[in-house]
Amino acid sequence: MVSQTALITNYAKEMKDLLAKSSPPETLLEHTENCLRVFLSIKDNYPFIPTLCGVSQFFEHLFLAVVLHDVGKSASGFQNELQGGKSWGYRHELLSAIFVQQIGLLDDFQKKAITLAIVSHHKGIGELREKFNTTSPIGNEIFHVRLKELIDNLPAINDFLESVVVLSEKYIGYNVVPTKLLSLPNDVIDPYQYAIRWYRRSIEDDEKNILHSTYGIFLRGFLIACDHLASSGKTEIMSGIKEVTSKLGLHEFRPFQIKARQVVGNAFLSAPTGSGKTEASLLWAENNQDCGRRIYYVLPYTASINAMSQRLSGYFGEDNVGVLHGKASYFTYKTLLERKYNPEDAARFARETHGLSKKLYRPIKVLTPF
Repeated sequence: MVSQTALITNYAKEMKDLLAKSSPPETLLEHTENCLRVFLSIKDNYPFIPTLCGVSQFFEHLFLAVVLHDVGKSASGFQNELQGGKSWGYRHELLSAIFVQQIGLLDDFQKKAITLAIVSHHKGIGELREKFNTTSPIGNEIFHVRLKELIDNLPAINDFLESVVVLSEKYIGYNVVPTKLLSLPNDVIDPYQYAIRWYRRSIEDDEKNILHSTYGIFLRGFLIACDHLASSGKTEIMSGIKEVTSKLGLHEFRPFQIKARQVVGNAFLSAPTGSGKTEASLLWAENNQDCGRRIYYVLPYTASINAMSQRLSGYFGEDNVGVLHGKASYFTYKTLLERKYNPEDAARFARETHGLSKKLYRPIKVLTPF
């Protein structure tokens, strides 16, 4: 029996010339697997999402969205651009989404959901409608011109589609769905007319459509998180903080802190400055967290956010705490300069830190309501 690693290695050889990134060079399969590693950590940290969304197969759908989200980069024009050629000028997401139709055993709604997550993981539907609308003759003609650019790499693309079963066994433990091979351009369904037009009409006709709420939001959001974190060099999200109590370093708790620790559900706390409200809120959070264990500490002013981030970093470690406000990058930069970083390294590290803080990576975020 051939191992999963050997099969994936064979697919990698077939697709070695198909790039997903150019600086540094990263193959399509390498990027997809890095995204799937992020997917696996999200699945482990958020096992309750299918129940929350009311879609038991949520992670199967997310897996398929991740696997297919960049296949459109196989177009010859996009590959030429990555190798130093002229700008391609089209959206690879619109080509990636055609491959959703190659997945068997999905109903029409599920295919539309996965298609929408893929087509919108870089640009919003409004921008796609404005610039890449295939209901116009010109837009439709351009789509079919770009579609033909996949033909040169079709054997490698179909090898990749066959790898979906292997990848599903590796990353979710069982076969998701069988796939069928693609024959361009005869069996292609335009994702714009198939999904985007339907979605826009569905907003008007059925406001209770689950794509407009938790299911659609999480499907698109987690796909974006997988793509962005993998592109940032991170292949997993950080696990949440466990045993908050032991990390606070308090020898004894005040009565209101003990009560906050026992509350399940929402609570209001009013107490004087310096009495220990922060610790009480953290004790409350420990008792009310789901297994994803993410904390959002919301404060109104930049100065208080900076001070709180330093305080929480003292409890939980700097890497676990992210800061989000308009001057967050400068705050990090200034802190690094005070630690004797040179300006170039401080600026680079501040950008990377702020980028990760905006993503799903860190378990604690201190931020404004904005």
